[in-house]
Amino acid sequence: MPFNMYDSESGVDRRSYAGRYLVIAGLPLNPHGRTGMTGRGSLGCWGPNHRLHCIVTRWKRDGQEDICLNDGAQVLEFVAVKMQGSQLWELPGGFLSKGERSDMKTAANGFMTNVLGINDDVTKKSLQHAFNHGRVICEGYVDDPRNTDNAWVETKAVNFHYEPEPPFTINNDQTMMTVTWLDLTLEASLRR
Repeated sequence: MPFNMYDSESGVDRRSYAGRYLVIAGLPLNPHGRTGMTGRGSLGCWGPNHRLHCIVTRWKRDGQEDICLNDGAQVLEFVAVKMQGSQLWELPGGFLSKGERSDMKTAANGFMTNVLGINDDVTKKSLQHAFNHGRVICEGYVDDPRNTDNAWVETKAVNFHYEPEPPFTINNDQTMMTVTWLDLTLEASLRR
């Protein structure tokens, strides 16, 4: 299996955000050092295992559509999900499936399908313009307990700042997760 390139035969991107990594005796080596565990562990692929996260933000508004203020500053909200059985809020996203690319379109479609519960192309198309101006705000290695010497997690975080038109609603009819808007505060960022 080819490393440090897109493996078109298996549909897996084996390139690392950190650049080229070493391959010794046919096995890729974690570019951030040894972990004490060899092999693939519980990760799906040898080498980098890519995740894609959506950070969807908007300005918090009151009932009259005025932007809310807190100590004179505008309040920014973001979409957070809590998986069934977990007590932790996290950003929506997940591992890329075989053949998926870590691009804006994949991020937007995944968010609309998995978080908003939208499955029809007409509604997706009407919301797509809200997601046309996303930007990558982070991509790289993740210090994850599943990392091994030969397989590791990397993520790309994409921010979509959402303005109120066209409106979308959070779908909490899903059984696997709870979804909500949370205020982005200094205290929230310090709790990570």
